[in-house]
Amino acid sequence: MANQNPFSLVRRLTSTILILLLVLLVIQIAGTLWGRYVVTQELYSSTQNNVNYLRDTFEENVRQIQREMTNQLFYQASPQLITFYTQLRKGAFSTNAHYHWELNQLKLELNVVQQMNAMIDGMDIYFPKLGSALSVSQGAISPNAVADEDIQNVYAAFQGTGFRLTRIDDAFFIPCHYPVSGVSAESGHILIALRLDEGKIQEILSSFNTFSGKNALLYHYPSDTCVTSSGSVQLQPQELQALLTGHAKTDTQGQITLDGVHYLAMCAYSEMLDCSFVQLIPARQISSVPNILLDSTLAFFVAMLTVILLILRSFHKYVNRPVQSLIAAFDKTGQGEFAARVAPQMSREFAALANGFNQMTGKLEELIDTNYRQTITLQQAQLKTLQAQINPHFLYNSFFFLRSMLEDEETEVAAEFAGYLGKYFRYITKADSNLLTLENEYDHAITYLKIQLMRFGQTIRAEVPEIPEPLRRLAVPRLFLQPVLENCIEHGMAGSADPARIRICFLLDGNRAAVAVENSGDGISPEWLEELRQQLDSHSSDSQTTGLTNVHRRLKLYYGEYGGVELDASSLGGLKVVLKLGVIDT
Repeated sequence: MANQNPFSLVRRLTSTILILLLVLLVIQIAGTLWGRYVVTQELYSSTQNNVNYLRDTFEENVRQIQREMTNQLFYQASPQLITFYTQLRKGAFSTNAHYHWELNQLKLELNVVQQMNAMIDGMDIYFPKLGSALSVSQGAISPNAVADEDIQNVYAAFQGTGFRLTRIDDAFFIPCHYPVSGVSAESGHILIALRLDEGKIQEILSSFNTFSGKNALLYHYPSDTCVTSSGSVQLQPQELQALLTGHAKTDTQGQITLDGVHYLAMCAYSEMLDCSFVQLIPARQISSVPNILLDSTLAFFVAMLTVILLILRSFHKYVNRPVQSLIAAFDKTGQGEFAARVAPQMSREFAALANGFNQMTGKLEELIDTNYRQTITLQQAQLKTLQAQINPHFLYNSFFFLRSMLEDEETEVAAEFAGYLGKYFRYITKADSNLLTLENEYDHAITYLKIQLMRFGQTIRAEVPEIPEPLRRLAVPRLFLQPVLENCIEHGMAGSADPARIRICFLLDGNRAAVAVENSGDGISPEWLEELRQQLDSHSSDSQTTGLTNVHRRLKLYYGEYGGVELDASSLGGLKVVLKLGVIDT
C-alpha cells in the first residue's frame, strides 16, 4: 500500500541531526558534571592533604625540639644543666666568680641548644625546690627568684593542656622536664618552658598560602587563640568559631563566609598540640577549574552546533531547494502545465535532472500539441461523416409527408413543417464550428422533435422542459443530442400500441452537468442493459448502439473523464440515456 503521508527528507535529516546533537550534548554535560565533581573532590582531597601535611610538619618540629632539648640538656655525657642545678642545690659554688663561671658555661650550652631550632625564641627553666628560675633570651641568661605561687601557676597552665602546647602571657610554650615522668611542682623536677617564635609560626603558615586569597591559620583550643600569617588574634568570626568548636576536635571541612567572601574551610586537628590547622580557600578558586571544564564543553558544543548549522544551510541550498523546485515543476506538469520548466542548478547532478526534466516536458508539450491537432482533425472528419450519413428514410418520409399535406391543401401546416425542415437541414449542414452552446444544440433537438411530432401525431408524447439558465452558454459538441432522440423515438415506438413517451430533463449536481433522455417501453432486463453498456466502449456496428457509441466517444474526447454516456433503466419502462457534459464553472 502506498504511503499516504510521505515524510520530508530534509525535515527527517534535520530532526535526526538535532536529536543526535541533543543526545551528544546531554552526554557531554553529564560527563562534564561528573568530571567537575571528580575534580572538585580531588581539589578537596588535595587541600585536606595539604592541611594534614601542615599539621604533621608542625608536630614534627615540636617533637624535634623536645627531643633535642631532652638529649642535649639531660642525657649527654656531662649535662651542664644538671651539673649547674646540682651545685646550686648543694651550694657547692666556692666563690661568686665560680657561680658566674658555671652560669656562663650553662648559657653557652643553652644558646647552642636554642640555635638548633629556629622556632625557639627563648626558654624559662624552673627549679621548684630552689624557688628560682633562669630566663634565656637572645643569648642572655638571667637568674631570677620566683615565688612559689608563680611556679604553681606555670605548672597549672601546663597541666591544663596536658603538658602540650600552652599559651602563657601572650606567648606559646612547649614543656620539657626532667625526669620525664611524675611531673609536678612538688616533685622538684626541672621544668623547661620553651617559648616559640610566633613570627616563625606565621612564616610556616604563610608558606602554605600558595593561592591568591588562600589563608592558613592555627587555632588553639585551650586559649581560644587564632594565629594567622598576620598575627595572633582571638577567634572573632562566629561562623569560623562554630565550625571549629562544633566538631569536637576532629578533621572536618565546611563552607563559611567572612567579610562577604565565601570560603572552603579545611581543618586538621592535632591531638598532640590540642589545636587545629585550618586552610581557608575562596570558593571561587575551587570552582574555577571545573568551570573552565564546563566552559570548554559549552564552547565545543557551540562550535559543533555552528558547523552543523552551516552544513544544514548548504544542504538546504544545494539539495533541498533544487528538490523542491523539481517537486513544484512535477506538480505543475501533473496539473497539465506542460510549459513548466526547472531553473538551471549549480550542482552537476541536479543540473542533469533539471535538463532532463525540461527536455521531457518540452517533448511532452510537443507531442500533446501534435496529438491535439490530430484529434481536432479527426473530430472534424467524424462530424462531416456524421453529417453525410443523414438518414435517407427521414428525408424521403419528410418529403412524402409534405406532399401529402399539400395534396390535402393544408398549406399552413405544410408551411410550418417546411420551416422546421429547413431549419433542421441548415443546422446539420453548417460547418463553421464543431462546438456550439447547449442552447443552440437543444433548440436543434426540439426542431427535430417537432418534425417527428407533426409526422406521427398522437403516437408520440414528449416532455420538453426549459433549459436552466446556468446551462444555456455551456459549450457542447454539435449533433450530440439529436442522435439520442432519434434512437429513443425509433425504439420507443417499436412493438407497442400505446403512444411512445419521450422525456428530457437537465441535471446539475454541484458543478457537474448532464442531460437525461428517456423513452417508454415494456421494460428492460438487467442482462440487456449490461450488454448495452459493454457495447458503448466496443467497436460494435450494431445499429441499436452505433449512434450512442459515437456520441459517447465524442463526449469522452471533449470532456475527458467527466464526459460520456451512461445507460440505465427508465421509470417510463424503456432506456434512460444520461449525457455527461463535464464540469461547469460556477
